[in-house]
Amino acid sequence: MTCNVTTPSDCVDKYYPFTVMKTDAVKTNNGCCPHYCDCPDICKDEFDSVEHDKNEKWSHPKSNCWDRICLVDKTKAINQGCPYIENRTVCVEPQECDVCYHKIDTKDSCGCTERVCEKDPCPRPPCDDECKHIVDTGERDSCDCPVLECKLKECPKHSVTCDDPEMDVYSWMNYDVDKCCKQYDCRCNYSRCEEPNCGPNQVAVRNVTTQKCCCPEYDCLEEPPNEDYCLFGSIKKKIGEKWINKDNVCEMMQCTYENARSKKTKIDIWDRYTCASTTNRRIARATTCVNYETPYWATTKEGCCRESVCPCVCELYGDPHYKTFDGLKYDFQGKCNYVLMKEHRYNETEIIVDNELCRFWRAANKDLSCLKTLIVLHKGNNYTFTFGQKFVYNGVETEVLSAWEGDDVRVEVSGYKELELKIISLGISAIYKTEVWHQALTLKIPYEAYEGKMTGLCGVCNNDQSDDLTSKLHKLHNVADQADIDKFAETWIKSSKYIDDSQCFPVEPDCPAEPVYPDCPTTMPDLECINCENRCHLSHPKCNACEDDPCDVLTDEPAFEACRVSVDADSYVPQCQYDVSLLSNTTDVKCDPCNSPSVAQFASKCQQVGKCVKWREALDCPVTDCPFNQEFRECDKNALKYRSCDNLTVWDDGMNVDGCFCPEGMVRKSAKSKECIPAQCCFACPEPPTCESGERKTQGEDECGCPIYYCETGAGTAEGCVPVAAKASGIVKMSKTFKICLSVAQFDTQLCSGMCSSGSTLGKDGETSCTTSSCKATEIESIPVSLMCGDGSTIESEIEKHIACSCESQPCQ
Repeated sequence: MTCNVTTPSDCVDKYYPFTVMKTDAVKTNNGCCPHYCDCPDICKDEFDSVEHDKNEKWSHPKSNCWDRICLVDKTKAINQGCPYIENRTVCVEPQECDVCYHKIDTKDSCGCTERVCEKDPCPRPPCDDECKHIVDTGERDSCDCPVLECKLKECPKHSVTCDDPEMDVYSWMNYDVDKCCKQYDCRCNYSRCEEPNCGPNQVAVRNVTTQKCCCPEYDCLEEPPNEDYCLFGSIKKKIGEKWINKDNVCEMMQCTYENARSKKTKIDIWDRYTCASTTNRRIARATTCVNYETPYWATTKEGCCRESVCPCVCELYGDPHYKTFDGLKYDFQGKCNYVLMKEHRYNETEIIVDNELCRFWRAANKDLSCLKTLIVLHKGNNYTFTFGQKFVYNGVETEVLSAWEGDDVRVEVSGYKELELKIISLGISAIYKTEVWHQALTLKIPYEAYEGKMTGLCGVCNNDQSDDLTSKLHKLHNVADQADIDKFAETWIKSSKYIDDSQCFPVEPDCPAEPVYPDCPTTMPDLECINCENRCHLSHPKCNACEDDPCDVLTDEPAFEACRVSVDADSYVPQCQYDVSLLSNTTDVKCDPCNSPSVAQFASKCQQVGKCVKWREALDCPVTDCPFNQEFRECDKNALKYRSCDNLTVWDDGMNVDGCFCPEGMVRKSAKSKECIPAQCCFACPEPPTCESGERKTQGEDECGCPIYYCETGAGTAEGCVPVAAKASGIVKMSKTFKICLSVAQFDTQLCSGMCSSGSTLGKDGETSCTTSSCKATEIESIPVSLMCGDGSTIESEIEKHIACSCESQPCQ
């Protein structure tokens, strides 16, 4: 068959729509159809009538923002396989900028994005302290920027020399002269003053006619006859005899002659102490503490001086890190009992720690030790704290729910899994923390009472770090030498009747004869030889790098911002990084700041200075371990922990702490109970109502276990549901200023009471339906009442008075 297509209607095909048909057609099932349209493979631009070949691209004649292209697409019915023109934008997607550069985008006249990559400015660390400045470390970062650090300005070395051998150079802060650097001068060192060694039958007598800068001048005189003496009150004092003035302990007295030739006696008087700091309080408050604590104004040297002093605070945490009273930091992995602190003023208090092999980090490094037990020995009594918040007094375990008091000692719950022991007469405080990842101890002692009178792993307490590593044998050790630190600490191993020291150097457990990887060497190669694809090297820190440094939260986390003003966060970073490096084979643990003892200790320190931080909430750290129906809350009122039915009125001490608290509106059942109950359940059940007519009955119990009464005047009918007289008592409310306010008397009111009907109905479908009804108030009035608060003030509240009642039906339960 020869196709000769003459009309379009002769050939209709959905794949080849008709237009002008070519005579070259083929036979199909439906007749004759063309293979393609009778169209040239060119496009004619309608704006300038210029012809363009298929796939040719040219500029738009009317706009420089567009290009045009000639295309052929037989699948598009709209052009029926003929060439057509498509407009395309001239815009090109700009490339992304490299690392260390930032993009600057603008739009041109066609709306296209023009991008310029500009180098990021080199970062500068914050350095707002006027005593610090930016220092170039000489290193370059990945963006070729100098690595800068904010460091303390270097103070010029002093050139003060003391010509008098009885004087020493001393330093102090004078903010009127220099707010950053110390001032230096000469001061008498009275410890160098010595009396002469006089011959036989001679006595050393102070020569008041000779004036020296520091030490008094003495003459060796023949021992005077018995009649030469000074009369001090009614007491005779020999020539040369010295004593403390009983009327003024700040004065020293001596019986002497008026001069070397005269035999007339007199009593010479001089100050016992030389006060180190100025009496200017403004300057004293600005005194620099080497442990970065906040100085305070105190009476020192037996009440003879008024000086600026630094609180002595010792910390032990982690695996373990030590920070002495004067702020010196070191690490020590001993597993034994050590004297942490021993005071030498009264010689009646000693604090001991028992460190053991870390139970939680054992898989990472078997050599780490952690705090296990705290032992406080005071006036012959033993106070022991162990893991799990256990407290043992003289061998008897004692539960501390809120507070416990003994002989001159008070133990109280001061935070989440935290107990604090206070020696009241001495002003000493020991805070013991036993969270899984936060086993820590903080000791606080008053500087004015114990300046230079402390020994042990916590140092001396004299605002001077140079003598903190003084051993029990009075030898000074080097903090830069870990082996020397170990020697210092081992001199403070403690043995006593209270302590079992047989485990001081425990034998390591026997390991399986066959190691996990038989082909692995016993030691790691050098860093450059570490291959993280080698299973033997997986425990190396290089193979367990954290994507984000968990220690950065100390300096960068916004939740800590308010605390960083009061507590030096940078001082906790080295210990944090030390912990991370040791937890090398447990990456999921070490990279989580929630598991860092240093982060937890920093937060604990914030709480102690009154800057409680909701850090667990900010870092999404899980905490669920609270007894009974208590709940964990961060930074809630400290006094809430003590509220119970035995003590509903508690005083707000202004401290916010972490811990387990009763839910809102509930208190502990008693001071010795951990169970929380509604506050109104602390009161006795209300008196039953007096029924003017009918019989008084009960209908179940309320949430406090008190019976619910009603007066039955029409048993089984709605007439029994009526308002009846009642007494309201046990009303409890918390005022806005955190005072517990409660009713001290009963109030007259009336409440709906009575029995309503109930019954069953058999439906057409054979099913039984049950309904019951209860007596409810349909009209209520409010009666104003006054509640008494714990501080003697009153607040206004309201109680309900039911005016009208009715029976409300509901399906049986």
